[in-house]
Amino acid sequence: MTELNNIKTIVMGRVRAIHVFQMFLTTTALSVVAFVVSLWGVGREVWINRVIQNEPSISLVHLNLADISAFVHFYISAFLDTRFVVQVLVVLSVMALAWFVYGAVRTIVASLGVMGRSGRHTFA
Repeated sequence: MTELNNIKTIVMGRVRAIHVFQMFLTTTALSVVAFVVSLWGVGREVWINRVIQNEPSISLVHLNLADISAFVHFYISAFLDTRFVVQVLVVLSVMALAWFVYGAVRTIVASLGVMGRSGRHTFA
């Protein structure tokens, strides 16, 4: 009987460990980790303070198309004129953020019971 209890304890411990790993290894959690790591990499490669100092200022009081155009042009030029590693890290961070938002919206919608398991709307 003691051997059966030992086996049960070992198996249940492994089941608990797998359950904990499943909670932490969801795609949403992995996207957060990828986002943080990629932003950390960008911060190591680029002097962020200099980028912010050099960006064109936008007046929120008198917002016009020229200010927005200059702002967008600055960041596109900064992205294209940087090293390939930084470009990859920026794209990775944007993709990870998008995947996190997708997972969060999907979780919220599923918790509200709007969609079934197939992903189709089940309003009726």
